[in-house]
Formats: sequence, C-alpha cells, structure tokens
Amino acid sequence: MSLRNLSLFLKIVIPALVLFYYPSYCQELNKVIRYYNQGDFKNAQEELKSYLESNPSDYEALYYSGKLEGNAEKSAGFFKKVWEGSAKVKKEEAGLELCLYYQTSGLNDSVLSLGSKFKKIFPKSSLLPQMLWLESRSLFVTGRAEVALKSLKNMLELYPASAWAPWAQLGIAEIYFSQGNFNKSLKEYNKVIDKYAGTETFPLALAGMSRVFETSGEKDKAVLYLNLYKERFPGGVEVESQIQTEEVTPRNDPSTAEKLTGTKYSVQIGVFANQENADKVMKRLKSNGYNPEQSYKTIQNKKYYVIQVGVFNSLSEAQKLREKLEREEGEVYRIVIQ
Repeated sequence: MSLRNLSLFLKIVIPALVLFYYPSYCQELNKVIRYYNQGDFKNAQEELKSYLESNPSDYEALYYSGKLEGNAEKSAGFFKKVWEGSAKVKKEEAGLELCLYYQTSGLNDSVLSLGSKFKKIFPKSSLLPQMLWLESRSLFVTGRAEVALKSLKNMLELYPASAWAPWAQLGIAEIYFSQGNFNKSLKEYNKVIDKYAGTETFPLALAGMSRVFETSGEKDKAVLYLNLYKERFPGGVEVESQIQTEEVTPRNDPSTAEKLTGTKYSVQIGVFANQENADKVMKRLKSNGYNPEQSYKTIQNKKYYVIQVGVFNSLSEAQKLREKLEREEGEVYRIVIQ
C-alpha cells in the first residue's frame, strides 16, 4: 500500500472507529455520573470499575474515582492525577478537592502552592472564591494574618455575591479578634449578622460576638449574645462549649438579646413563580384582616414572588402569628429573618 493510500485509509477508518466506539464509552461514563448524582454510590462504583478497565487514563473517570473513594489519601491520589494531567477535563474540580485535602491534612504550604497555580490556569473559574478562601485560611494558620486579611478583603470586593462571601466576612472578624482588635472584630461580626442572616455563618457570628464581649470583660453583653445563640441554634453545642465559661451564666432573656442585635422576624407564606397565584394569596390574606408584604427575588434569571406577613422584634411574637395563620389557613409556614 502506497503512503498516499495509507494516509487516505487512516483518514477514513480512524474517525469511523472513533464514532463507533466513543458513544458506548460516553454512555458508560454517563451512567456512572447519573448514579453518582442520584446518590447511588454502590452502582456508580461498579460501573466505574468496569469503565476504567477499558479507559484507565480517562481523567473524568479518575475524578469520580476520587469522589467515590472512601480513603482520603487514596482519594487525593486520584485528584492529583487529574490535576497534574495534560487535559483540562475536571481539572478545576480536582484541584479544589486536592486543595481541601491538603488543608484538612495541615499541608498549608501545599494549599498555597496549588492555589497559586490554580489562579494562573483558571483566572475566571467559578470555583475561585472558595480557592481564595482556602488560601486565606492557610495564610492565617501559618502566621501570615495581615496577608490573609488583605486576601479576604480583596475576595469580598471581587466576589460580593459569592456563596463564600459570608465566610470571607467571618474570617475578617476572626482575624481581628486574634489580633486583639476587639472593636474592629465586633464591627465585622455585625456585618455578618446584618448581611448574611440566612447563612451558616450567622450563628458563628453570634457566638463570635459573645466571645469578643467575654474576652473584653463585658460579661452582660456576652450573656445576651450567648442566649440569642442558644435560643436560635439549640443544636450548636460545639460552638457554645467554646464560648461559655463559669463566670458567664446564661439567662433566659432572648428579647433583650434580639433587641441588641436588631434581629427582625416575619412569617413567610410562600415563594411563587406565578404572579397570578401570588396575587390570589395576597387577596385572601387581606380579606382575612392581614397586611401581607410582597417582594421579588431573581434566581437564575427567573423572577419569584415572595409573600410575608408581619415584622417582629422577637421570635416568640412571630411564632404566635405563625401558629394563628396555620390554624386559619390549614398550611405550614416558616419564620424567616429580615
């Protein structure tokens, strides 16, 4: 066969083979991903094992091997292969997972090294806020508090709407506390309380406020914030044990604590995608003597209609209204923080 004919043969046959085999490979891996997303990890592992026998170097498959592996060190090994591989398939996700492993293992220099490379390779990654937060934590625990502080402030400026913005704000408060700058620490904790009431950082900010007041000798205020924390988050034993001392004895005075923090509560009737349905509920509530408020939320470019009733200074007042509404309406409602 001449070189010309061989070249022509390869141009025809190889693409045909790819078209023939690739869909089946793709289908097998999609099955793994589907099982994984459904939480069916046993079947995902079985399908993945079969797939890797024929595709041992598939980076996406190696990434899911890391996600499904129960041993943290072995899991990190899979992520490292993907991160150091030539392809960009799942490289971002693997880099973040590897960074998380490094931090939980106390390998902070590795976190900083990987984070630096990540920023250069993926300067517009959606995972960048979390990576920056991990970097800041590693800077802080290795004694570079000022650099960590600057990094967190920069992160807030660049990604104010990120899910990691509340954690950056909380981190700033914690760094100021560690430096003994209690006034600035309180100011930053208050920002968490004011801006991020619906996030996991809110109870940590309440606990942090109590700790600052206790450390600075303002025991009464420490008790007030501790009481508010305990009432709002009764399951938060771990944080509570860190901030409670023998001198600070909790008192049952949540109303004073709520007043101090400026916390407001409402009863949320519902969130509606259809304006007509929202209008019907508004009309019914008004006819029953209530004064409902309607606001709007945009989620993934779609408009939603939020209906709430009442604005209260204490949780107990909001609970009374919720119970009354549930009896009258025959529905289940929840209390939200304003």
